Amino acid sequence: HPEAASSARGGGPVNDDCATLADVTLPLGSSITFTGDNTGATSANDFEPGSPLDGVDPCVWHKFTTSGCADLVVSYCTTTPAFDAVLAILSPSCPTGFDYQSYFSYNYADCGNGNGTIYYQGVPAGTWYLPVMANSFVGAIGPYTVLISATACAVPPANDDCTDAVALTPQSWCNFNYFTTAGATESMPAA
Repeated sequence: HPEAASSARGGGPVNDDCATLADVTLPLGSSITFTGDNTGATSANDFEPGSPLDGVDPCVWHKFTTSGCADLVVSYCTTTPAFDAVLAILSPSCPTGFDYQSYFSYNYADCGNGNGTIYYQGVPAGTWYLPVMANSFVGAIGPYTVLISATACAVPPANDDCTDAVALTPQSWCNFNYFTTAGATESMPAA
């Protein structure tokens, strides 16, 4: 019962605790919409003590799963009034610790109404937690709507791995060769 769960947390929103969320599937090539209200959010169990995000404003949470590598767009465009700040991370764990996914870029212009849009590239397949920060000092509190769109990551180029390097032959005349890094992957795990 949502009201009982809310009362047990001292009146916080029903999605105040990331551990109690239902999982929503986000198929590649589609979108999902989350709505809620972060008024009364608490910081209990949001971030691991000592992690880089420890001490960030209280959050409410949403949980979704992708089946493949995805480029994601997280948009607050239809939130009224506009949120002047958003937390631009995704986390594969609850509570969030040291292993979160940072944004590729973000802006407050794409929506045309002052709301934020966050872009993530190359997000691995799996389950992700999206925090919605509650901060009354920057106008980020109250009802919100978040649209998350997923597109499949670009296919890695043929010379993505060093074992498939393209041989270049010097010539007396400039013969340009054009290549792309779109979809390139790391050869080693990120440091």
